[in-house]
Amino acid sequence: MGFVLEVNVTGLCLFVAEPDRMHVLMPDTRPGGGAHHPGIDTHEAVVKYDRVYEGGAPGIEPKPIGDLGIDLTPTGHQPGAAPLPTQVVDLFHVVMKHIPRTHLGPTPTKPDVVEPGTLLTRITLPGSFQASPVLGARWNLGALTDVEMTPRVTWRTMVTDDHLTWTQRPLRSPHTTPVERPRLRPPPGQPLVLTFAHVPPNEGHDVPHAPFEAVHFRALYDLFPLQGQGPVPQLFRHRPGDHPGHPLPEFQPLAVIAGVLGGSPYTCMVAQAPLE
Repeated sequence: MGFVLEVNVTGLCLFVAEPDRMHVLMPDTRPGGGAHHPGIDTHEAVVKYDRVYEGGAPGIEPKPIGDLGIDLTPTGHQPGAAPLPTQVVDLFHVVMKHIPRTHLGPTPTKPDVVEPGTLLTRITLPGSFQASPVLGARWNLGALTDVEMTPRVTWRTMVTDDHLTWTQRPLRSPHTTPVERPRLRPPPGQPLVLTFAHVPPNEGHDVPHAPFEAVHFRALYDLFPLQGQGPVPQLFRHRPGDHPGHPLPEFQPLAVIAGVLGGSPYTCMVAQAPLE
């Protein structure tokens, strides 16, 4: 009994860790959203998985998850404490700020907490035994120079049940009872793969040349008490030893995924920050 749960997190996302779980925060870049700025395209939050997990015919289609808090931690799992890779840049070293706890929603001791309007979606994952990034370009970010920043991380954990259960509730509705989604079951001996993405629905995948700024990244700063103020990543090079214009080898398969979901690995990178 049991299986490996693989969760791909891609696009404009911020990882925030607690001792036994990991939160993924997606800022609200929609017009009127708390993280909307000129030059930042509207990003959509979606989940993708094979319909086989629900007992249907094989096939994958994105499902919208905007304005939801999704919790995978009720699933039986072996807790882990795998640190995030260095390719998930830590924004504390950039802005010297922590993420407010209000982004995590109500708790038994604080049942009336309402998430701020800068948040579009929150995913809460169980502890992991492995977190693996895809190759990213190298950027200058404030005082950080020539740092690799990945557009996608795969989060792996061991589920001890024979199925995956998650709950969800609307954000900013603290007294709404979480609803349990239908159970997902992978085929015997196979992992269960979910992809959570926060990307624009339509965006080109051309390889940029320096000077180039990843302006979408500014939306992540709205998750801090910064009102969007923070340095924008400046493209340094595509990878060590490369000449400008050479694409990253892992970006072509990522572009295939992004062809369905939208988003570019040069504009939608993940990051991390500590909780206050």
